Amino acid sequence: MLNAVAVTLLFVLSLLLWRGIYFEFYWAAAVLIPLWIFVFAGIFRNILDRRRSILLSTLREHTLLMRILSGWVVPALSSVLVSTLSVSTIAFYALFASAAQMLFLTILAAASALIYWGLLRTFRRQVNPLALSWLSASATIIVVTALFSVPYAYLEWSVFERPGYILMDFDAAMSAALAQVPRRNDFVNEVISALVLLDSAKLWLATSFTETLVPGVLFAAHSALICLVIATNSVGLASFYHRHIEKKPWQRTEDAGGPKHDK
Repeated sequence: MLNAVAVTLLFVLSLLLWRGIYFEFYWAAAVLIPLWIFVFAGIFRNILDRRRSILLSTLREHTLLMRILSGWVVPALSSVLVSTLSVSTIAFYALFASAAQMLFLTILAAASALIYWGLLRTFRRQVNPLALSWLSASATIIVVTALFSVPYAYLEWSVFERPGYILMDFDAAMSAALAQVPRRNDFVNEVISALVLLDSAKLWLATSFTETLVPGVLFAAHSALICLVIATNSVGLASFYHRHIEKKPWQRTEDAGGPKHDK
């Protein structure tokens, strides 16, 4: 329980700090670097362990092919991509989120961490140590996304307040949306501006075509994405905490069961 609280606090407080200073300082994105490092470390370990689990069930140990395929370069590149997309997406979401949306984010992050540790305990006696964390992480992300996407879509459509400019014509709505972004020319601000236009266009289309399937499709896709990235970030942090903080050095098994040269 305390582990989930620690992970949730780190996640939410990082986002609150980011949204609190972004509009004043161009270097605000720097406060997300620690969050990104922790999420990356957790995701990297899970991807690496998953890769080695599959290889160990297919190839013989200490062979040339095992040495070539069980390295860390591809998992590292994959982890950089996943962690960067996850952290940047949720950072943009948090930047303009209402208090109700931030509350939902907090609940979902806590639920993800709790489910992850619950699955760790459940799988501990049934799964090989090398597969324990990545299997729990993957299952958590799937479960959380499946369980929370529909409720979140309902909240987005019926409960959360939408900006008034969405009722304007398209050009005026996009101009009003961009007015929320600071007038700076740094790279991060340009990316934020592009994402604001994309998100506002989604809201405008959903509001303008209420008699069609457009709102349902857009809000379903958006809700699934938000739940997915919240769960990915929270589970990445929880995986980092589990491996590097929760486990004492003398408790760490040679759980790899994998090749010695890769440790």
